[in-house]
Amino acid sequence: MEQLLFSIAIVVIGGIVIALKASMKNDSARYWSRVAREFGLRLVNGGLMGGLEMSGTVEGIGVTAETETRGGSNGQRTVTVVRARPNRQMPADLKIGAEGYGDAIMKMLGGQDIPLKRRRYDEALMVKGRDTRAVQGLLDRPEARPALDLLKGAGDRLVFDEGMFVHELSGYGGKRLADTIRGVVRAARALDRATAGPWEDAARELGLRYEEPDLTAYLEGTLSGLEVRVHTQLTPSKTRFRIRLQGGLPHGVRLRAGKSAIQLGDPILDGRLIIEPVDLAGDEPVPPDAIAWLKARLQDPGHDLRGCLMDVLQGLDGAAVEDGDVMREHAGRAGPELVDVIRRLTALGVALSDGGETSGGRR
Repeated sequence: MEQLLFSIAIVVIGGIVIALKASMKNDSARYWSRVAREFGLRLVNGGLMGGLEMSGTVEGIGVTAETETRGGSNGQRTVTVVRARPNRQMPADLKIGAEGYGDAIMKMLGGQDIPLKRRRYDEALMVKGRDTRAVQGLLDRPEARPALDLLKGAGDRLVFDEGMFVHELSGYGGKRLADTIRGVVRAARALDRATAGPWEDAARELGLRYEEPDLTAYLEGTLSGLEVRVHTQLTPSKTRFRIRLQGGLPHGVRLRAGKSAIQLGDPILDGRLIIEPVDLAGDEPVPPDAIAWLKARLQDPGHDLRGCLMDVLQGLDGAAVEDGDVMREHAGRAGPELVDVIRRLTALGVALSDGGETSGGRR
């Protein structure tokens, strides 16, 4: 009899727990429905045994919010995870989160952390990424501050990782859900603006046209009389620079850093400059008129061709001159270095073209 009563009590208690959970979820589902309508998101209710999920676009930013069950059978808990992904390419392997006790010790011991200009962010956040200069160029811009402020204020509940903001809330999120969505959307938009900033600055400073259709950034126009074109590529992520020569160096030749058998009789360039035909698979040699043109231009005091070749081909990875173009490929999306790189490539383009003068190197 006692065993039967105990069993009945267990069933009754279990029923009460299930009913309470169902009531709590129904209340949460109604609130989620209101939030979904407010932001124009699509809501999916998995029923009593499933979770809640909504997804869509808010102010141009892709957003998802979903519930997850964590822990084992003896200690399960529900959390809500809100994610928002910026539209533009971020620096490779960028990760930002609140600095914990272990991170602080790592910093003291020289652990890898990318420093930022503002101390209040440097002390509160742990920042990592593959390209330190690209990360600093992005996060030190004023447009990025709303994102950093949100990360700093949210503590360990919010991180930026794998190209998106991820914010965790306990339970079904409660009244914080709507504000959390607004926050991560605002942060994602801030990083998008910070990413576009160097391109907009370059367009204004150099008088070029900036466009970004379909998440591909373009800078185009004329600088020092030469056609300039810079654009990003998404997969694999890179930035391509091209400066079109105007006459000057004959076509059919490629110049790049390295040691070549072809000599120009220049004590600085010989051994540092590869001169080769564009079609390496063919039998055509380097055009003799190209060699003669280079030797004559190196003797011309009105063009610092030597300085420009050293500055660009030795100083910028991935730079080359090929068949009438000064070109460079940059891994990832170029940022704060845009203006400097375009000016240096253009200076070499002027030195290799008919007419125009350059003082060479950085300008």
